[in-house]
Amino acid sequence: MGFLDTLRAGASLFSSPEKKAGDQQGGGILDWLRNLGSGKKAEKIKEEGESERSGIFGEVFESLLTRHFPRLSKLMDLSSSVGLTKRDGEVVPWQNEFETLTAFTMFVPDFLLRKITDPLVHSSIFMKVVEYWPVLGEKWIKTLKAPNVDPDDVINVLRIMNQDIVAGKVPVDKIISAFH
Repeated sequence: MGFLDTLRAGASLFSSPEKKAGDQQGGGILDWLRNLGSGKKAEKIKEEGESERSGIFGEVFESLLTRHFPRLSKLMDLSSSVGLTKRDGEVVPWQNEFETLTAFTMFVPDFLLRKITDPLVHSSIFMKVVEYWPVLGEKWIKTLKAPNVDPDDVINVLRIMNQDIVAGKVPVDKIISAFH
């Protein structure tokens, strides 16, 4: 392949020619790799890229869901724990168990749940972790510092922290694996 062919292939990355019926999909970079004779490598990259994107974006979606719609997040975890939906793979060893256990707290009366959550809220160590948690948000910190805090809010904060750990581990693992 000559210099001009390479230049044309590179320029095709920025253009959007109409696709003909039967053309393979994948975008400019994958088309460029196919033109260089690396079709099998291009397909492998496409498959791996899709699974990595779904893993990272899936965890980000779950993190947003846990923060802004905690009850819906719990219902989704409950549905997967009883087999109604497909359970996600575990990023950390205790992930599914923790999410299932905390989701079932929706059915525990507050007076019983307080026996677990009140000691946490009154623990200076737990509250320091909450105050310094990188992306928790001032709203949740104020909620936990309020007198007579709702035990569901304590569980929601624990679920957010768990999801932050999981969502953070996915890209870190991808970066580490890229260097090995």
